[in-house]
Amino acid sequence: MKTRSDKPVYLQVEENLRSDILSGKYKKGDYIPAEAQLCKEYDVTRATVRNALTRLINDGLITSVKGKGYYVTLNKIKYSVWNFSGFTDMVLAKGRTPKSKVLVHEVVQIEDEEYLCIKRARCIAEEENGALTIDTSFLPLKIFNGIENYDFENESLYRVIKEDYEIVPYEVEFSLKPIVGNQDTDEYFVSEGNMFLYLEGVVYDKDRNELEIVKVIYSELIDFKIVSSVI
Repeated sequence: MKTRSDKPVYLQVEENLRSDILSGKYKKGDYIPAEAQLCKEYDVTRATVRNALTRLINDGLITSVKGKGYYVTLNKIKYSVWNFSGFTDMVLAKGRTPKSKVLVHEVVQIEDEEYLCIKRARCIAEEENGALTIDTSFLPLKIFNGIENYDFENESLYRVIKEDYEIVPYEVEFSLKPIVGNQDTDEYFVSEGNMFLYLEGVVYDKDRNELEIVKVIYSELIDFKIVSSVI
């Protein structure tokens, strides 16, 4: 192994193994080489190898099985959602094809005002990992008159908002919390767990007009990143 004097050896071993996992050399369910083999391969002590493996365990990339070794637990495909430019734009930017299944499409009353409620399971057409998100949007018809006539299995909601209505979403206020899975997550997510990240918020335009009430459940395949400034 090539060494760098400015970095501890156990971190170099960890980075090499992490790279092998993320590149797909070791796929989910595969066992990585045994400690003794890693010691020989990297020319390091067993303590160094165990230090590196512990860090990978703590990050959820591998799991230790007594008497068997270490196997990969990381799902190979991860998607990052860190803004509200729209699911369609995010997926197209990755060179993939967005796919939606409309679960609910109806006009509802909220505080004596009419909203279009759209609930969709959002997927990647080329993948067989189930839905990535289950999105519910409430759109005020006083702003988006006629939007209930669109087919949002085949249309991008944010394309319609930006291009057809010439309205630009500008700001979002939201809260995040973990939730227990429900009938929708059981049906549309391919998951090994029953806890998911839930987002609820409001999207505004530049003049603070409410454009959308949004509720999203994220599958475990989503790597949610938040970017902010520190004042």
